[in-house]
Amino acid sequence: MSKYLDQIRNVQERNVLLLGISGTGKSNLLGKLINSNIKVKEPFILFDFDGNLSEKTEHSMKLSNYDKYYAEDLEKSVSFYLDKNVLEGNVYDLVLGIIELVNKLLDPEKKGLVGPKCEKGIDVITRTLVEVGKFDLYKAFWLLYDLDNGGKEVRKYLDSPKLKHYKEALEKLLQERTGGEFHIDYLNYVEEKMFKKVDSPYIKKLLTYPYKKSVRDTFKKGRSLILDFSKQKTDEEVSIILGNLFMLAVLLTLRTRQPGKNYVIYINGLQNISSRTFSSLMMESRPLKITIIPTLEYLQQINRDEIDAILGNTAALILFKTNDYDADFLEGYFNYKGLAKQLPKLKKGQAILVSRLPGKEIKQRVNVV
Repeated sequence: MSKYLDQIRNVQERNVLLLGISGTGKSNLLGKLINSNIKVKEPFILFDFDGNLSEKTEHSMKLSNYDKYYAEDLEKSVSFYLDKNVLEGNVYDLVLGIIELVNKLLDPEKKGLVGPKCEKGIDVITRTLVEVGKFDLYKAFWLLYDLDNGGKEVRKYLDSPKLKHYKEALEKLLQERTGGEFHIDYLNYVEEKMFKKVDSPYIKKLLTYPYKKSVRDTFKKGRSLILDFSKQKTDEEVSIILGNLFMLAVLLTLRTRQPGKNYVIYINGLQNISSRTFSSLMMESRPLKITIIPTLEYLQQINRDEIDAILGNTAALILFKTNDYDADFLEGYFNYKGLAKQLPKLKKGQAILVSRLPGKEIKQRVNVV
């Protein structure tokens, strides 16, 4: 398997998917790939949702050239805990709503929203959020992009006499570009549904916490980033929310950073972060000069649009033991006869490598351990 590890590691701006049920060896292989990055001193980002991979990775980092965020540290620092009552108050939808709204407004094909520097795009979005969602939601977005800002820029915009004009201007812009559908179907939905419980004390403490590090600075300095949002250490809902918030911060930073080092983004448990933000990251991976290597248990855990975004932008798949549904789907998708019978019978540590690189197509069984 070592020669395939080298082949995967040396593929620039190409993505690799590790698919298979729990306990098949996906995390072990991901750890080996991360260690290969560490040995050659190449920067990476690790989103860890499924175990202690982040702790092992940190232990392997002999040098301190990395930043880290741990879910339990964030919870302790901000006294942040989402109980059932808070979740029923649409807090979860609120956070995902922010991600969806920002994603649509930051469409790279729409000129004028995001320039060489992200400030112009941030201005358009945050001014609208101030008007629609009031003070707390503005802080939410600003901290997504500049996590060490601490809200200093909030006061500057809140004191501006021009705030009352921002919402009308953006609504007009959206209507011109989408024939009104964007505003009617989405902006109103956000206004009516997403902001009802934004005054939750749990959310306020999270959004106003003065972060000490910045995702932007991590990329600027060419450092690695470890994000430990393991479900064993925090609530599953908290894990998902934190993961999506940081994924958005990574996407925005990559879109606006100056030319720099290539990054590998590892995701241990893609089902906890699959969203339109991640789909955008997959589709933009080549121009952003990143390689994305996620693990996933079942294709059914993500919707079809996201499956197409992932498989359509993946250069190689390492397929561990899967269920019958995924095996049948993959056989048809790749036109690989016999795959549906082979995948469910694989033992722990066994996998089928499907390489889709031009001139290097490979379909064969390999031993991962």
